[in-house]
Amino acid sequence: MRRAALVLLGLAACQQAAISPSAQIVGLRDMVRVGEFLFITSTERDELRVLDLVTADTAVPRRFVRAPNPIQALSIPVLRRPTVLATDVFYEKGVKNELAGPYVYATDPAVSQISIVWGEDRDPVRGYTELTRLNTVGPVTAITSRGRKPSITEPVVQPEHDTMYFATSAENAASIFRISLPQPEQLMTNQRVESLVRFVGSRMGETVVDMVALPNGTLAIATRKRGGGGSAEVIDGLTGRNLVTLQFPAPVRMIYTHPEFDFLDPGLETVEAGTRIYGVLDEAVCGSVACGGIVAVDTATGARSQSRPGQKLDGGEPLEQRIAPVLTFGSALGNGLIQSVSFGSNFPITLPSFDPSLSPDLSLLGVASLSNGRIAFFRAAELRPIVNSSGPYAEVSTPDGGFYLSGDADGGTFVGPTVIAPNGTFPYDQTFVVQAGADPAAGYVVSGGFLGDIGRTGPGQTFTWPGGYFFHPAGYDPAAPALTIRMPPEPLGPGERYEIRVVSNYVPTDMTLSQTICPAGFTSQPGAVVVDPERRIIFVGYPSANAVIEIPAAAVRKATLLEGNGLLCWR
Repeated sequence: MRRAALVLLGLAACQQAAISPSAQIVGLRDMVRVGEFLFITSTERDELRVLDLVTADTAVPRRFVRAPNPIQALSIPVLRRPTVLATDVFYEKGVKNELAGPYVYATDPAVSQISIVWGEDRDPVRGYTELTRLNTVGPVTAITSRGRKPSITEPVVQPEHDTMYFATSAENAASIFRISLPQPEQLMTNQRVESLVRFVGSRMGETVVDMVALPNGTLAIATRKRGGGGSAEVIDGLTGRNLVTLQFPAPVRMIYTHPEFDFLDPGLETVEAGTRIYGVLDEAVCGSVACGGIVAVDTATGARSQSRPGQKLDGGEPLEQRIAPVLTFGSALGNGLIQSVSFGSNFPITLPSFDPSLSPDLSLLGVASLSNGRIAFFRAAELRPIVNSSGPYAEVSTPDGGFYLSGDADGGTFVGPTVIAPNGTFPYDQTFVVQAGADPAAGYVVSGGFLGDIGRTGPGQTFTWPGGYFFHPAGYDPAAPALTIRMPPEPLGPGERYEIRVVSNYVPTDMTLSQTICPAGFTSQPGAVVVDPERRIIFVGYPSANAVIEIPAAAVRKATLLEGNGLLCWR
């Protein structure tokens, strides 16, 4: 399979002029954004650092928040080895991105505590500090929190805290709890808040691996069973009662939801925040990275979400032909485990498009970091990859040693088969053989590599193989066969054959960074991803460099070599 990669090379000398003094992060495991600030774990030092995204200084567009001592970066001491961050998230109707805060929560799966940090600077003494530490009954395996509309709504800048949920694991059972905290101005430093915790529900023989607080007061959870397998549900946020079973095709290990977005392909159709849950399939269940990927389900029904091309089918096709295939990000270097996913609504990444019906902006940008060092971009609204190619084509070898390319054309002056392979069928190159036997009049055998024999044909006949779609392209037609071969009337001789190599020409958009873009360490393994649609920037954390790489929307494009203009390293 051929796949394009964007290789982004940074010039260290140019970047040095735009880098603020180092915060000396040690252990960048997770990031969350609260307004104009990015909170980052420094796990090995039991602290958080805060990157200011709006400095009003053109020479230093980002700067780590300074401590009272102006030559040092602010440190927020928290619990031991913070590895997971969460924040209060609120989705305002009509607003195309999430609003977050006022609290940031830090935890670690090995610790029975949650640090509660005031993630705003409204108070010069208690802002950006750990206000209190919540002691839990067991190690915290998942955490999420919902914000609500502030009492002062003009303008809506930051939400107020509503409810935080967390799950613990102890004695062969998972327990889910909720807590509604006082607002930061009322929450006293080191106030004990355990008495405010309320029990939601328990799951015997299971572990809750991830949770998402939904806008309507419900909670999406993903669990893993002790004996294998797992489930995903939308539950009542007060009672834990199962409301909707989420019909993922396999257990998932991470789940996400999305802000409000508009379909832009063409016309305007608004999809409310929280309408879908995106799940990352758990590769450990099947034992192979090949069965990973991202699947979306509808929160209202739990059914698999339809791709945008699938929604537009008008022939009464069944649901299984409309639902989006699993989004995967394989490459010539092999698949990678998905590390983190983030979304940006109506995001302006402009790429060459072979589909004129699509807006150059993305209705909902999806970004996934992968363990093979790549960063993948996809159309999260349409549930399809960002493909920058015109589709497959075929290379045909003839019995006399000739060779030609075949597509939808009639083949020109040559005498040989015409091959049609619709886009969306093959994520890899595939070779087919049309072989005549000792008696060509008895017909030809068609075989396809590891597929084995797939049918028979003969002179002047049209052979079709139904196959299937691994993504839904523009003009997706589930009735179109994966392969069509129109045989010429002239028969093959005994034992002669045509060899047909279908070149996938599948070119989704992904990228790698130059490993030396940060002077302090190699950017080889991307981790946490945060999309900032307001500033049109993607932030990617690299634990190997203890650094955050800033990728502007304008830097994401189909290219084989791109200078690092605009790519900055913060560490």
